[in-house]
Amino acid sequence: MSVKWMKLLQIGDIHCSLKNLKRLLELRDELEYEIAIVHGDLECDGEIVDLLEKLSDKILFVPGNMDDVGLIKIFTEKSYNIDSKLVKLGEYYFLGIGGQNFYSSYTYALKKLEEMKEKRNLVIVSHHPPITQNTDVSFGGIHIGLPELTEIDEKYSPLAHLHGHVHESPGIDYIGDTLVVNAGSLMHGNFAIVDIKNRKAEIKKIV
Repeated sequence: MSVKWMKLLQIGDIHCSLKNLKRLLELRDELEYEIAIVHGDLECDGEIVDLLEKLSDKILFVPGNMDDVGLIKIFTEKSYNIDSKLVKLGEYYFLGIGGQNFYSSYTYALKKLEEMKEKRNLVIVSHHPPITQNTDVSFGGIHIGLPELTEIDEKYSPLAHLHGHVHESPGIDYIGDTLVVNAGSLMHGNFAIVDIKNRKAEIKKIV
């Protein structure tokens, strides 16, 4: 993949809602993107994998806190799982930080970042959110972002940080120059299209 710009489909928190995944697939030709980013909490395998592969021939996945070992194994065997990995596509680097065992994933990811010789064109994909104004707010107005993720954004200034987990606050924010996107829960019809080069995103909803 030798693109100098990249648009991403960001989905997650599907919680086995195959109905909305099938509805999203019907919109495939109307949407413009190169890669599908899946930020975890799928909670089922089998048909969901086939549907995701119809959405895109390039999938980057990190597990959520509710995904089991069996599902993670399937995505690992297909080389979709980037948890604790640094993957280069074209001119961009994607770093995965999963949610099943966050602190283990975070530790390995941090080591990968420290080993990077050229820290540019970086995109972080995590299940959990960093601390922001708009994308980590749960019921009762409580911010549940993780300070460790905020520190990574502040230190390394990635182009974008794509996450899910917090169904209540799909949206867009910035940490410094880093675009932060919570695509929301596909179970509730939410997804995002992210323009990496221009650090812009649009939250969309299946109606």
